[in-house]
Order: sequence, then C-alpha cells, then structure tokens
Amino acid sequence: MIIDWVSRGYGFFRKDDELAINHFYDKYQFNPLRKFPVLVSDKKLIQTGTETYIVPIPRLLYERVSRGIYFDLADYHKGNGRNNKFRESFGYVFQEYVGELLRETIDYAQIIKEWVYAKPNNKTPDWIVCAEGKAILVEVKQSGLYLRAKSLGNIEDVKSDIKKTIASAVKQLWNFEDNIRNGRYENIDFIKDCEIVERLIVVYDSSYFFNSILRDFTLEVLSSVPSSYSWHVISVEELEQVLGLIDLNLFELLKEKRVDSNGYLMDFKNYIGRKYRGRAIKNRYLDSIQDAFWTNELGRSITELRY
Repeated sequence: MIIDWVSRGYGFFRKDDELAINHFYDKYQFNPLRKFPVLVSDKKLIQTGTETYIVPIPRLLYERVSRGIYFDLADYHKGNGRNNKFRESFGYVFQEYVGELLRETIDYAQIIKEWVYAKPNNKTPDWIVCAEGKAILVEVKQSGLYLRAKSLGNIEDVKSDIKKTIASAVKQLWNFEDNIRNGRYENIDFIKDCEIVERLIVVYDSSYFFNSILRDFTLEVLSSVPSSYSWHVISVEELEQVLGLIDLNLFELLKEKRVDSNGYLMDFKNYIGRKYRGRAIKNRYLDSIQDAFWTNELGRSITELRY
C-alpha cells in the first residue's frame, strides 16, 4: 500500500538514527521527511476511528511519489559492489530523455546524438545542438553531488563527488574539443564548420552553487583544463523550464548568461527568476504528454480538472 511506503509514526522521527552521520551536524543532516513525508498520528479520528495522517510539507509528498522513486530503485539495486544495474540502465534512459526534450522543443537546430568516433572510448558529447554555424555541446550526468556531500558540505566529500560527476563531464567535453583543435580524427571534422559557443552539463538531481562554488572545485580537480574554459550546469528540471520559455532561443539564453558576470555564477532557477520574471513558461512537449495522459488514461481533460 502506498501509504505504508511514504509514512512513519511519531516514534520513528523521535528516535531514528538511521540517517544520522555526526550529531555535531544534526541540523544539517538529511531530513527524514524527504523519505517519509507522511506522519501517522498516535491518535485516530474520534468520529470514525480510522488512522489520522499528517503531511507537514505537501511539496515533499509530491517529490517522494515522483522523483523519489528513482532513489528507492537505486538503493534496491546497489548490491555490495560499485556496479548498480539500475543506475547504469537509468543513465541511458536519462540521456535519451534529454535528447527527446531537445528534439521536441527546439525546431531551429539539428540535434546530433553521441557516437564513438575512435575505439575504444573516444565519444562525441551525448548531444550536439547545431544551428547557423554554431554548436552547443551537451553532456548528461545522473548526479552532481551524493547524499553525504549534500548533507554535510564537507569539502573533501564535495571534491570527491565532483571528480566523478561534473569534472568527468567537463573533461570529456574538453578532450573532444582538443581532438578537434588538433585534427586527430577526420570523422569529427564536420564540427569545424560549427563554432562551439556553449557547453551544457545536464544533471538529474537539483543542487545549489553548481555554477559558482562547485565550478571552482571542478577546476581544482581538473588541472588539465584552463580556468578560461566555460560551461553551464543545469538540472533536468531547470532544462525543462528553460526549453519552455516562450519565444526564447537556447543559444541566446546561454550566451546572455555567460557574458553576464553575475548571471554566469547563478544556478538556472535563480537566473530565470531574475532575468525572465513574468515570461510565460509552456513546454509544449511536456504539456502534450500531460494532456494525453489525462485524456487517454483517465478520460478527463486537464481543463476540466482545473475548473
């Protein structure tokens, strides 16, 4: 039953140490309401004698039954080693989803999928967006930071995670461009006709300071990449919003953000709120899926449900 999956009684929250790491950091540790957003009251309803459920933060319940499923499945399949079959499979699905988003919302550019241009492991970026002689390189990663680093903010933990995630993506992009600059492989010469103007790293999880503090840490662990090399980090949720900004070109948005000394350091959710406040967001691809779900699966239109 779904309520058993998302709920716990008061006793769990009063004595639970499962997620505690160090009591010195108690106020920073993982909020158990993210995992169990529904509280089962000690007292039942007087009128009916049935259980009473309390949802202190409704937003956490919505997140738990949607995005939260990912973390349950990842934990279930983690096993004893480093390989996680679910994460491996999800990585491919997530990469394809980002490509689907780009294809379905950008009608002014060619979207080119990753391929191996030199064996064994030389690959193009996951996606390349080309239009009018310019290109955006897109690399997709599941994670930016893991739970311990997010909860405690320990610098060494953060750097360790960044090395496996964001820094790995930056290095892949840098190596690809370096191969182009040095003419090492003829089968990627086509990109020479497109000036690479932006690099975009898309992550599944949301976090803070991806484009400021975490950028500095990324450069620290990547000695081979010059500090002048630019890139943007964006969560998939933010990407969905960016691609839904009415009448806004992705090339223009990324350039404006990059040349704005303050905007360049901001996370996209903050940048969009500052720069494009009041502009309509309507992601036609996601809207079409939503409409189809309500109409075909539930037999009701979204308009009916709203009113």
